[in-house]
Amino acid sequence: MRTSTTKAFVLRMIPYRDADMVCTLLTRTEGKISAMARGARRSKRRFGGALDYFCLVEAELRPSKSGMASLTSVNLISSYSRITEDVERFTAASHIVEVSRLASKEGDPSPQPFDLLQASLEALQGGGDPKSLVRIFQIKTVAHLGYALAGGHCTGCGGPIGDGETHLSDLSLVCSSCAPRMSKTITQGAVKTLEAAQRIPYSRMSTLSITPTLDQQLGPLVQNALTRALGATPNSLDIF
Repeated sequence: MRTSTTKAFVLRMIPYRDADMVCTLLTRTEGKISAMARGARRSKRRFGGALDYFCLVEAELRPSKSGMASLTSVNLISSYSRITEDVERFTAASHIVEVSRLASKEGDPSPQPFDLLQASLEALQGGGDPKSLVRIFQIKTVAHLGYALAGGHCTGCGGPIGDGETHLSDLSLVCSSCAPRMSKTITQGAVKTLEAAQRIPYSRMSTLSITPTLDQQLGPLVQNALTRALGATPNSLDIF
């Protein structure tokens, strides 16, 4: 069968036999793909140092009528190597890659997961605040999976969430009239930050800073929503 080329990021690599590698790739045109890279642990000509995390590559894939596709070669487009020079950035990027793998589905060609991953790595590479970028990435991932946390209106009565007291109820924002007893409250600053994180274009993610005070309110809400949306708990979740 004919080979095809596509831009891709490596989401996971698992050694197989003596020299092969089972790779999970996130592509922009075909979504998440599992592929066998035969001889990847020995062949410098076909793979070199390009088959690695935090690298944007052009991947050459050969589909299979039955079983896993073959990754025949990769060519490096961009390397986000500065991320690996700082522990906090490396940790943030590793979490983002893990969540991207859990959030994407094989057979779903939507470009959103790829574009969000690329924008997040570029922001980290460019010096953006790792903690803020992780939270923004999580908020956008939750929204992409259909669990948008802020829409400007109470999910109970549909009225606008204005200057009054805002509560959290089952991962949704509700007004004080619709809030159940003993529900947690969230400040208007946190609500506005949540809405800003959902709206902000990928190209401007590094311009939004989330203060530690606001993140104390948003962190538990977003992490709970992320776990529910993914249907799994990322191994790196507790770090953030």
